[in-house]
This record gives sequence, structure tokens and C-alpha cells, in this order.
Amino acid sequence: MHFIELKEINSTNFYSSELIKNKIINQETIVFAYKQTDGKGLGNNKWLSEPFKNILMSIITFLEIRVTDFFKLNLIVSLAVIEYLKLFGVKAKIKWPNDIYVNNQKICGILIENNISGNFISSSIIGIGLNVNQVYFDESIPNPVSLKIITGIDYNIKEQIKVLGEIVLQKIKQNKNAAFEILKNEYLKVLFLYNEYTEFQDNSNKFKGKIIDIENNGHIVIEKFEGDVSKYFFKEVKFL
Repeated sequence: MHFIELKEINSTNFYSSELIKNKIINQETIVFAYKQTDGKGLGNNKWLSEPFKNILMSIITFLEIRVTDFFKLNLIVSLAVIEYLKLFGVKAKIKWPNDIYVNNQKICGILIENNISGNFISSSIIGIGLNVNQVYFDESIPNPVSLKIITGIDYNIKEQIKVLGEIVLQKIKQNKNAAFEILKNEYLKVLFLYNEYTEFQDNSNKFKGKIIDIENNGHIVIEKFEGDVSKYFFKEVKFL
């Protein structure tokens, strides 16, 4: 496994994308930085992080998996982060599609960007931002938490990046050919608010419903309180 350590960068995902585009690397690589000036989240969201306090990393893989299986990678990576947090006695949940929560607080965000060639994903960039030693957060972040807040312990960031990176890559190797249904069942066991009524908002209105399924294309399936069932893709519905 190849490591690239950076003191400061705009975004580890952007840096990784440039490495792939310019054909500088062709092997599994972990890019990590101690400071990001323009961290990326899902859509137009930003990932804010205090310098030198947290895990800011991108894992570059060359998997050659089918485009139709793209959401499997999201399941695998999310489950790997859950496994990593268990090392510290932390029971976490996956908030669809790409956040990791401890109770009702966000500890980690995941952003996966794929490069496609024909019917296959030729390479993937798995961006992970995980709060480790930070205890004070920007007021614009609504519900953050970190390992230090939970455990009271300070961690070596570089060491934890290597531990998490190895767990993610091992999980990918073990499960890249696994059936979607097998991975989905594991995912649903730790899915935040699965089969529990809560408030949502889609493009038209607020409603009460519960998550009843996840499809292999990434759609979330929600049964509304009145009994209707709807499917949503990323950013089409939000939790209230």
C-alpha cells in the first residue's frame, strides 16, 4: 500500500483525482492531509475540520467493478468505518447515504467518486473525514462529535489513518464480489432510524415515514405513515 502524506491541501479527493487523471499512480494509495482548505462533502457541501486534529484521507482503488454495482462500495466502506469505531468501543450507525453517527451526532462523512470506463468503474476515490481529536466545532456544524469527546483520549492521527485505511481496503477485498443482498442485510442492521418513524422532507412537502429498504442503485425506500411507499435518490429527501 502506498501512502502520500500532505501537510495542507485543498481537498484530498481533488488531489487524488489529479493523480489518476495524470496517470501518476496505478496502485492502491492512501492520500492524507493534516489540513484541508476546501474539503468536499456530498453535492455542494463542505467538510470543515480543525487542522492536525482529524482523519482527512482519500483511498484510491482500482477495482474494475460494474457500474451497476456502484452502491456496493458505499455499503462496504460504511461498514468498514463502523468496524473501525468498534475498536474503541464506539457503537455507530450509518445515516443514509454517507454519514456515520454515534447516537444523534455525526462523527464521520464519506464521499466516493468513481471514474467510469465503459460498463465498469475503473477507479474509485474514497474520501473519509472522521472527527478524532477535535472538541470545539464551528457553529455552522449542527451536531458533531469526535472520538476524543466520546472516549476522552487523544489519538495519533497518522497511526489512525493507517489503521482505518487498512480496514477499509481489507473490507473491500473481502466483499467486492459479495452479493448485494448479503451486504445490504449487514447495512440495514446498523442503518440509522431503520424501520422507525421519523420526519422527512422531499421536494414537495414534509411527511412522517420509515425507511424499509435500500436498493442496489442507492435509492432509499420509505413507507409513509399513510401507507404509501416512495423511493428517493441522494439529495431528493432529507431527515428533519
